[in-house]
Amino acid sequence: MKIGRASKIFRAKELLEVAADKRYRVSRTPFGATYADPLVYVGKAVDWKGFKKGEKDFDTYISELEKINRRVAKGLKNARKMAKEKAADVKGVVCIVDEVTGMPKVIPRAAYVLMKEAGKVPQTVPVM
Repeated sequence: MKIGRASKIFRAKELLEVAADKRYRVSRTPFGATYADPLVYVGKAVDWKGFKKGEKDFDTYISELEKINRRVAKGLKNARKMAKEKAADVKGVVCIVDEVTGMPKVIPRAAYVLMKEAGKVPQTVPVM
């Protein structure tokens, strides 16, 4: 694993190439980072990196994902079920404070409802 300021480890093209590689992941860490120059680390990617739903229906997607990682597929099925039960009719967006950057971030209101349901209540940004 390599860790350091993104601008010091990689040139932009190299960072994009590593991020696109199925074998590796590039992630940010909030510890010691600034918004302008984030700290990043490169590590081994998860086995489902790059697996996309695309045009498949949800059941086909889950069936294929189960062949790659059964636990992730089960979690996704549970999340979808919860979303249908708790936030199916929720519309709109909400502005929260991103925990990592401290910057405002717009997310679907349904996601906010589910976060509250799970006991994780993000700080919201007041609307003027």
